[in-house]
Amino acid sequence: MLAAATIGFLLLNSPPARIFLGDVGSTSLGFTIAGLPLLAPAGGRSMALFGVAIGLTLFLVCPLETLARRVRAGHRIGTAHRWHSYQRLALARGRRRVVALCLVFVGLVLSLGGGIAYRSPWLAWPLVALGLATFATERFLAGRTRDAAELGPP
Repeated sequence: MLAAATIGFLLLNSPPARIFLGDVGSTSLGFTIAGLPLLAPAGGRSMALFGVAIGLTLFLVCPLETLARRVRAGHRIGTAHRWHSYQRLALARGRRRVVALCLVFVGLVLSLGGGIAYRSPWLAWPLVALGLATFATERFLAGRTRDAAELGPP
């Protein structure tokens, strides 16, 4: 049911968005996803947690990296900003739909990979490497955007 609701939302939220998930919706969805490993048998919960983390690699790494850059630059962390790599890519390149579809595709691949890694743990670390390489590519491209100066500090 969660997957169906999320897919339905995704279809209605493709650019230009017609509905908005907001903090309340994203927090509820994130809490539900984070709780999924608790449904695994007791002996498999740690691998289930790792599988969920693999699926959420981009959503875990990007905010942490952005937060670290903002703290290092002396900016208040609670203020609105456009420092996230996906925001910089979408705004600077003027291709919001392409950026969103690419990131949704990568997230889907990582999520499916996390589910497979739950059953085949030897795949877990290569999938983590894939997620980190994807984020590094996203970050590299975001830093190279020609309009990056107009968007504020990287």
